[in-house]
Amino acid sequence: MAARSEDGDRKPIVTYHGDQELFSSIRAEVFNTLPRDPVEWRRSYGRGPKLIFMDVTFVPFTPDQLAKENERTLFRKPCFHIYFTDCADADAYKLVVKDDITAWQQSLKERNVSEWLIVLVETANLKRGNKSKLLPRTSVLDKIRSDFCSKQERRVIVLNEPNNPVPTNRSLESWQLFIQRLRELLLAAYSRVLLRFEEIVRAERERRNDRGWDFCKYFLLQEELAFTFQLFHFEEDALVQYDELDALFSQFIINTHAGDNPAWLSSFVAPCTCWDGLNLLPSVIDGKRSLLETGNVALLELRNYLFARQCVLLFTMQRPWEVAHRAQSYLHNCVQELKMLEVSMPTGSMACWVFLSCLEVLQSCEKYTDSSNVENYSHFTASLWVYAQTKLRELGELCGLMPDSTSNSDQLHLVVNLLSGMGQTQEASVIENSPNQKLREALSSSDSFQKHYLELSELAMGTFKHIKRMRSARLIGKDLATFYMKKGEWTKAETFLIDAVRIYEKEGWHLPVTNTRRQIATCQKELGNKHKYLKTCCLLAGDCALAMQERLEFLQEMLKIAKELAEERGEPDDEEQSLKVALVPLYSVARLTSIDLKPEDGKLGKNEGGEIFLRIHSNLPETVAVDKITLAVNHETQDAEDQSNQLPLPKSQSQSSFKSLSPTVDQWGTVTDGYLRSIFLGNQQTMIPELMQDIRYQTKDGKRNLDCAIIYCKNASSVLRREDSSSSLGKSFEVLQKEDCSHPLHLEHVEIKPGDNTLSFAFKASDNGLYSCKQLMMQLGGVELLLPSIQPTIGMEVSSPDPQLTVTPKNGSVLLAGIPQEIYLTIFAGYYTVTSQDTLSIQTLGRLRALPADEADGYGVRTEESGATVSLPDIPAFQTREFSVMVMTLLVDSGAEPGEEEEEELTEQKKCHILPSQMTIWCPWSETVIATLTFQQPFHIKHQLHTAGKRKLVQLSVDNICSMQFMLTSPELTSDGPVQLQSVNGKNATATLCAGQTMSYVWFLSDSQQQTDEAEFRFTLTYTALGEGDTVPNGEGNTVTNGQGEPQQLSHSFNLKDYKTKYMVSSTIAPPSSDEFCRAGTLCSLQLHIQSALDDHQPITDQNSPSLMYQVLADKHMWAVCGRSTGVVAMPTSQEGVDVSLEVMPLLAGFLPVPKVKLTNYITGTQELSGTQPVTQVVLNQPSEGSIIPDGTTASSELDGPAASSMNGLTEPVSHIPAATEKTSPASLVPFAAGQVYYRSLATQVRVLPESDITVLDVAVQ
Repeated sequence: MAARSEDGDRKPIVTYHGDQELFSSIRAEVFNTLPRDPVEWRRSYGRGPKLIFMDVTFVPFTPDQLAKENERTLFRKPCFHIYFTDCADADAYKLVVKDDITAWQQSLKERNVSEWLIVLVETANLKRGNKSKLLPRTSVLDKIRSDFCSKQERRVIVLNEPNNPVPTNRSLESWQLFIQRLRELLLAAYSRVLLRFEEIVRAERERRNDRGWDFCKYFLLQEELAFTFQLFHFEEDALVQYDELDALFSQFIINTHAGDNPAWLSSFVAPCTCWDGLNLLPSVIDGKRSLLETGNVALLELRNYLFARQCVLLFTMQRPWEVAHRAQSYLHNCVQELKMLEVSMPTGSMACWVFLSCLEVLQSCEKYTDSSNVENYSHFTASLWVYAQTKLRELGELCGLMPDSTSNSDQLHLVVNLLSGMGQTQEASVIENSPNQKLREALSSSDSFQKHYLELSELAMGTFKHIKRMRSARLIGKDLATFYMKKGEWTKAETFLIDAVRIYEKEGWHLPVTNTRRQIATCQKELGNKHKYLKTCCLLAGDCALAMQERLEFLQEMLKIAKELAEERGEPDDEEQSLKVALVPLYSVARLTSIDLKPEDGKLGKNEGGEIFLRIHSNLPETVAVDKITLAVNHETQDAEDQSNQLPLPKSQSQSSFKSLSPTVDQWGTVTDGYLRSIFLGNQQTMIPELMQDIRYQTKDGKRNLDCAIIYCKNASSVLRREDSSSSLGKSFEVLQKEDCSHPLHLEHVEIKPGDNTLSFAFKASDNGLYSCKQLMMQLGGVELLLPSIQPTIGMEVSSPDPQLTVTPKNGSVLLAGIPQEIYLTIFAGYYTVTSQDTLSIQTLGRLRALPADEADGYGVRTEESGATVSLPDIPAFQTREFSVMVMTLLVDSGAEPGEEEEEELTEQKKCHILPSQMTIWCPWSETVIATLTFQQPFHIKHQLHTAGKRKLVQLSVDNICSMQFMLTSPELTSDGPVQLQSVNGKNATATLCAGQTMSYVWFLSDSQQQTDEAEFRFTLTYTALGEGDTVPNGEGNTVTNGQGEPQQLSHSFNLKDYKTKYMVSSTIAPPSSDEFCRAGTLCSLQLHIQSALDDHQPITDQNSPSLMYQVLADKHMWAVCGRSTGVVAMPTSQEGVDVSLEVMPLLAGFLPVPKVKLTNYITGTQELSGTQPVTQVVLNQPSEGSIIPDGTTASSELDGPAASSMNGLTEPVSHIPAATEKTSPASLVPFAAGQVYYRSLATQVRVLPESDITVLDVAVQ
């Protein structure tokens, strides 16, 4: 059967019947117009709608073409039928057309076909004007509808004058309606056909386990669906059909292991005679389908055809990367299926098939040259290139085409058999540069084979490098090295092997490194390169992964070459001969594990001797005699100006500190790649990423919001540079260079044993500076084993520093005043040697004192006037000693006024309880140290005056503001005036004051007859720090010691002025006369009584008769003052008081505090002001003696300032003071001093009842 390759053979078929000539006149227009616009296709089973273009094939109607019921085809039978007629006469319709349509309809009904359309064409009639103008009773269209389309009116349509050269609007509308109707009916018809066909396919799939079921027939059946979707340009749906067939066939192959062998599978198990690879030519693909239709198809042919169809669809969808990705699993699955089915294939035929298929896919992908496609499919084509190279090498080994072999007769016969089984498709064998021709050419001769093998290897390696898979590229290079070794090209082989070793070392694959180095050694030995061969022998001799016998052989090779180089070197002083020395990295045979210094801190003085101990671990299999070992020590001088820029040596260079930075090794005892980088690239500048930040904001609705924060690398191109492309980095591990050093240390004739070896180098220097270890060299004959860099930098520091004295409090915290404290004198001798004859002279200033200490071990403190002398013991140079000295500063009288010299310095510091003190120390090495010690006062003292009527009490409070405990004794208060003091503290006023506690002392001031109202007082107290003889921690982490246990004394001075009681004020709340108690919301009377508190023998005269202003300060939430809250009274000359009555209203019920009253001294303009109290100027009428200013209707001013000050936390402005309108004079308000006014009713409460005890409750009863 001929294969149909064009889409036209698979278009839906539509038949036409009736007037053939009429349809022929419009056929071209219908054929072109129908697929012009898309139509929406709504599919079943919830699948989404799609737009398709209807493109069909028109054929004449014959009854034989009609599909039978359940016929398994989509394209061979018509799916829609159209009847064309242009009959306009009803009589002609009855005689001819009706019978013809009836016969056509009968043929369709016999085959159960319901998809048809009748088209009535109205043509232009030139003789229309001669006919009767009477309208006919019924038209032809009505008769057709009544006869055939009574229930399906959409099955008939009128087409008006389709062939009119000048179309009218009616003809255009009828044509558009016809095309739209035809598209809809065609799509509905084809959807029903397709749905019915899908049901057939689904039913056939369910019968796959029945006898007689054939996969090839089912394959062709389901492929019809794929062709349909491909015709409508639904490549994804078409690909799904082929994927289902692929999965179904693979499952049948897998089931063969369980003993399920269907009969149709026997044709695929037949011996394979054709191993043509994959071919994507359309003619070849259609040829394979013809084999499927006949049932004569092999397993490889079926797989080739199925994958070819998938590739065509993927290439149509522009997915070459998916083709390459699927090709890998396709090739491997086919190979496994052939093995599972045990298909008989000649030797090498499978390799031919894989090679041809790989090249076909690769050549097809290379047609897509777009950069994005190349970048995508390169990740998958790389593996295909390797697969093809592997199979070509397999064919070369089978056919004797490798460089180290020669083809025999059997191999030539094998080549002929392989060539006969491929290229059986004529189209595949004639295309230029096709995979078939390449394989034929490669198998033709050894030279051609090598050419194609190298070409494939380079392409595979380049692709892996392009996708940055360097390890895979190096593996291909290793295969090329083996190929070149067989060919005898040792230089090329060595290059590829060295690249492979580098990538193995970087990733830590030690065994591949060892095996590859053995190949490198073979290449270098063949090339006669002694220096490189020597290095490789050293590496292999110290490689624990090799057998001991092999290591000994490489060691002997190393010693042999070293001896030969020593003989060639000649005299050591000959510069030309010295250039012939071979430099080999030390890590190849040994590694430096630790460095110890003596002294441990690595600090020496001038001409002072020290030692450097190196511990080296040898990997050689036996003891080796080394001629000379040299440790290169470089001198780095330090200038005074540049010392701040120098990096200091670590404080401890002992073995324990260096082990943390020692070289890391793997399980074979070989140093890792990171250590090699540190020793070879230690002096090179590290490329540090320069990170930059970019914070962006956006403004919306006037608000600035964070949009994004970006961190980017400014030098990303340098930091992310591919290491393989950097020639300097790759060669750095092999470039060794000896550096010049100022102080080389030598050891001669040393035996290095396997394992750990300790080397001791004596060191001595006469110049200051840093002496760092740079390189280590071992000379063995004509070979020098070099450690190019010792990391981290380690060495000796030679210096002659100046002696230094530092003064620090114990634990470096604030000291306490008034208590002996301990400070440390730290002496660093430097180059100076302190003897027992040297002393330190200490001078103290102000209240600071140094306390004596007994001499012990050559150290003692002897106090002197305004200072002390410290005797020192012997202190060697560069040593540090620490001594303790007890100091104490006296407490400051907290109440005394400072002198003129101390006023500016101590005013702020006393507020913070800080007392700074200075001490000057003269050192024997001509240095003067001025130290400032900060002391904190342990106590805070405050005084307070209390009043009880005319009696006065003074309270002294002592706060412990440190964390120590004290014993307080002997409190005493004295006065320089005639004031009598009476203590209420008891006879034995001894107490313990803990941290954060307060101790109070109280004295009564006895009444005296002195005329002055002022006195000065001084309070003294004895305190003792608890824990005598022990150390007690304070709050700052310090410790104090009261060595002698002597009590200390603190003092506080203060004065009292205007402290006697002048007036006593009492206030009461009286309920209204009609009620027994005060009630909320009811006016009550506030009775004020102001009485003088002066003694009877001090009568009040007219001259000292004062005027007082009272002010009611009521809480606004509790009381409402009705009327004026302020008034002025004139005190009488007699001892009688003044009564004032005000109206107030309680706002709340309960026990309310009585409103407070504030009394202020009212000074008229004619009186003189005295004292220091603040004054407020007002304008008032001077009241008469004993009178009370009534509430008026006007006010001349408002008071502010002291008159409106607070009392006991309440604040109320003084306002609305009444004044007369006739004559005014300025007046002032002077507040009384503390204690001059005694308020008897302070904190008194009054009971206030609610407004009413009767509550009316409304109750609704239903």
